Amino acid sequence: MAQPQIILALDSGALILADKDPRVEAVIRKWLREGARLLIAAPSIAEVIRGGPKDATANRLIKAVSNVANTSEAISRDAGARLGSKRSSATIDAIVVATAEAYRATDILTSDPADVRDLASSHINVIAL
Repeated sequence: MAQPQIILALDSGALILADKDPRVEAVIRKWLREGARLLIAAPSIAEVIRGGPKDATANRLIKAVSNVANTSEAISRDAGARLGSKRSSATIDAIVVATAEAYRATDILTSDPADVRDLASSHINVIAL
């Protein structure tokens, strides 16, 4: 029996930490080798990319990603509803979670596990860095 497809959503913190700690990039690449699909919400890229040589690690990971997801109106509305229900101001985290939900991600790799766990449904595994 085939194993279920792993869809790993990366938040901006995962991309930033991959640059600072090569072990993070190595773990992400291991998931890729094992067949995981990667997902990044497009707004996360804006939090990371600054247009210079320091973007190299993030750019490598973005290039390896199966899907950079645009933020649609439906995802934005879902993110806003999540923020409202939790009385949170973690907008990008809410967009990451709403994107992960829309694309049926199984896991979210994050440097902000408290906010992400608070905003995510219980069926998404939140992996803290």
